[in-house]
Amino acid sequence: MTICIRQAIPEDAKYVAPLIYEAIGKIANRLTGQSDYNKIIFELEGLFIRTDNRHSYINTYVAENIEKTAILGILVLYSGKDGRKLDNSLQQWLKEKHAPVTTIEAEAHPDEFYVDTICVH
Repeated sequence: MTICIRQAIPEDAKYVAPLIYEAIGKIANRLTGQSDYNKIIFELEGLFIRTDNRHSYINTYVAENIEKTAILGILVLYSGKDGRKLDNSLQQWLKEKHAPVTTIEAEAHPDEFYVDTICVH
């Protein structure tokens, strides 16, 4: 098996969203404003193809089996200096869709990179 690690692209959404959910579990309910699994996955896919939140494809790398073109795992990371902007955007999105908005606490210091999500399937 040959594995390639590459920057995610928007077309990876349907493969990556379930892995994000697998890694963060119930936190996904809060980040999407949903409680039903299928709705959570749908919303995670939507967040993934956007560029303004922590779970964007821009902040995601995938490990892919080249022979089967299958995504085996993900790594979501971002610069701490971008964390507040990414979280504010997510909070605004939740507010616009009339979902319960909780304050998303900063998880990264401005001078570090933050590994948010890792999942290997």
